Order: sequence, then C-alpha cells, then structure tokens
Amino acid sequence: MSSQSYEDLLKVFQETENFPTVFIHKFIGKNSDAFLTGVSDWSASKKALYPSLKETHRRLSADNKHCSLTFEFTASSAEQIIDILKSTAAIPDLKMVL
Repeated sequence: MSSQSYEDLLKVFQETENFPTVFIHKFIGKNSDAFLTGVSDWSASKKALYPSLKETHRRLSADNKHCSLTFEFTASSAEQIIDILKSTAAIPDLKMVL
C-alpha cells in the first residue's frame, strides 16, 4: 500500500470512527514457517505497544496452503490502526490484509 493510501485511510478512520474502538484485523498468508514466525514476532512486538492485542481466530485453508489470522485490539486513535496495518505488511509470505 502506498503512503498516500495510508494517509487516505487515516483520514477515513479519523472521520468515521469514535475512539477508543475495538479494531478487528484479519490477514492471510502462506502456511509457511516464515509467515508463522513473522506473525509470532509481529504479535510480540505489537503487544508491547498495544497490550489489548490478541489473536482471536486462526484457520488453515482447505488445502493447507494458506493460513488466516484474526487479531483484535482497542485502538485509541486512527494512527494506531495505521501502525498495525503498516507493520503487518512487513510479515514474510503475507498474501492479503482484509
């Protein structure tokens, strides 16, 4: 996602959300050691900043090639949501953020 897209999304969150709010964050990646280790590292680093962050769901695709994960946390600002989204983009073997 481009910097401009993040800025546009930030404006949308600022205009439409009332903070604090519970943000549900779902993403899909390749079912690989790199992805799962990346998710574990990402989660540990973000929990230090956002103690309410927790994994609420994990599911493998029917062919076991992909893994979807759902996390949620209480965001006190739109900037926190953008931080979560940007940092997720760095996870190896990430395929899609929903």
